[in-house]
Amino acid sequence: MKAIFHSLPDLIIPEDPIGNIREIKYSYPALNYHTGYGLFLSQQILSITGHCIHENAKFQDGTQSGIQVVKTRHYESQSRNVMRISMQYIFELSGEHGEIPFAELECIGKVISRDTQTAVVETVKPDKGHRLAYTHFVMEHLGECVPTYAEIKEMIQSCSISAEGTYAARVKKMQDADIPESQLELEKMAGSCIHGTVSLQKPDEVYRLIITARRCYFGRVMYSIDRGSFGYRNPMRRAFFHPGVMMPILARGLVNLAKVNTGDLLFDPFCGTGGVLLEGEMVGAQVLGSDMDLTMLRGCRENLPAAQLFQADATVLPLGDKTIDAVVTDLPYGQSVCIMAESMEHLYSSSLSEIRRILKPGGRAVVVTHVDIDDLAAEYFTIIGSYRQRVHKSLTRRILVLT
Repeated sequence: MKAIFHSLPDLIIPEDPIGNIREIKYSYPALNYHTGYGLFLSQQILSITGHCIHENAKFQDGTQSGIQVVKTRHYESQSRNVMRISMQYIFELSGEHGEIPFAELECIGKVISRDTQTAVVETVKPDKGHRLAYTHFVMEHLGECVPTYAEIKEMIQSCSISAEGTYAARVKKMQDADIPESQLELEKMAGSCIHGTVSLQKPDEVYRLIITARRCYFGRVMYSIDRGSFGYRNPMRRAFFHPGVMMPILARGLVNLAKVNTGDLLFDPFCGTGGVLLEGEMVGAQVLGSDMDLTMLRGCRENLPAAQLFQADATVLPLGDKTIDAVVTDLPYGQSVCIMAESMEHLYSSSLSEIRRILKPGGRAVVVTHVDIDDLAAEYFTIIGSYRQRVHKSLTRRILVLT
């Protein structure tokens, strides 16, 4: 496979905030740059064939480019002037829900494989993982194998890792892992296969093994996600609080299920105290909320001073057709709520019809309720995801992802 370029491109070597690629070497001629970010070519790309950058790629004048890419999977061309390398990453997930942690990963890339609290994702933007609600660690994918001591050792040795600074090796055995060796034994073995200086207290780099019943995944930790911030945003700590509201971690998960991007217009027609809008704002969306209850709207204004809010009947919204990028909402449960519809069934039906009308083609709506509305939702949308979350004995949330 060959990549033909008009001329020797200027090499733009940005700082490495995310460690997108473990090592790239440029040598044309007498150039030798190393970066962990990606390959950016400033000159126009005339033609590219194949799905990976080959070390024998040549420029138009026939000279050898000398590009050697480690762990590169394929490229995604963002424009005529930029080529970004797409790679695979390991996401270590929480065990709070069986499906939602995997489903929300679609907001940052394509899920290649899934295992116990583990997913391999292909993406050009791994730094977007900071927005995830149900992920603990994001790692550069270095390898995987069957989960036996001998195979794991051979896999790590084959990576030929030399840590530039200090390092530590960590092991996470999932609940279904049946490998007999202890976590400590496995960490000692993994550490012995990496060249460099060990520091268990403050390592510069952390290499992590995740072991399940089926596979062992090996990666370099790029970052961990501080999920403690969700606790800090507990609804009881907000300026305005109302009982029964959704917790921030689920609200963020719903925003991610809707695949809301920076700059998108996110609308919640039953915004209440603003929990969904707050999480949407934190991922860079423009947020718009409405409610029939003026008390809730005033409270939402206290919690989100900059949000665009208005009072409206969700069955007759004052919004234009196809004007909203994404809708995320928790439908009223009929207890201590203010509605204009003649019945809850009419409210649900008419609200779904309005959401369909205002949603842009290809946009997603994530709707939460406590009753089965699948047949009703199917009249207006295609259901692409359906999940349940038990809150307590008398309440189970039903979550639908619609498009």
